[in-house]
Amino acid sequence: MSPAQEPAPYATIPIPNAPVYASADIAEWFATEMSLAHNLIIRGINSIWINAPLVKPGDVVAFAGYTLACLKMIHEHHEGEEKVVFPRLQSKLDMGHNVEQHEAFHDHMVALEEYMTKVHAGQEKYDAERTRRMVKDFADPLVEHLTEEIPTISPKKLSVFTAEELTEMNNALGEHIKNGGGFFTVFPFGMTTHNRQEAPDWPPVPWVIKWFALNIGYFVNRSYWKFSPYTRTGVPQTYTG
Repeated sequence: MSPAQEPAPYATIPIPNAPVYASADIAEWFATEMSLAHNLIIRGINSIWINAPLVKPGDVVAFAGYTLACLKMIHEHHEGEEKVVFPRLQSKLDMGHNVEQHEAFHDHMVALEEYMTKVHAGQEKYDAERTRRMVKDFADPLVEHLTEEIPTISPKKLSVFTAEELTEMNNALGEHIKNGGGFFTVFPFGMTTHNRQEAPDWPPVPWVIKWFALNIGYFVNRSYWKFSPYTRTGVPQTYTG
């Protein structure tokens, strides 16, 4: 089987009743939003894995940039959880295992980030096999965590919080995301790894941010997004070099 025919190594999280739209039930919607966000990361990792042996010499820098954008997305997502979500949920739920899982893949992810930073800068030669080994080292525990986290924030679990408490948490997380930057990396990465058939109107960010991500931010690092699973208009795509 050729690399181009390889299946994605990591399964995305099922989204029940897709296509989904924002729900008035904040507990239900929050769990769905986290599943959608986790799927961005999983699809990005799958793209890196599948495309690693296919990268042509002229696309090495772009591929390294795409990988770094994915890793920045992971950093931003988990920082939001650790600074905003987990402290609030910890008041009534035990989030300790989720925090421990973050620590389990952190060092391997940083190692890949350091390697790709050097590749992107032309300071180190790109090695597809090494890249795949490094991806697997951190992605195995990461994807396990992303999948196992969803039941810990299910609507039933979150029912111990009031709608006001959950709304405040969700709003605080939204502010954290907007203030995190990444308009030329994280936002275009997220928009091109999202399956719009699952949630056509997601993410629920102000229209100006979504417009900027697709019409300006996307083009700053346009070469990166050829490795994304979707085009800027949401059409499935495959890297062809």
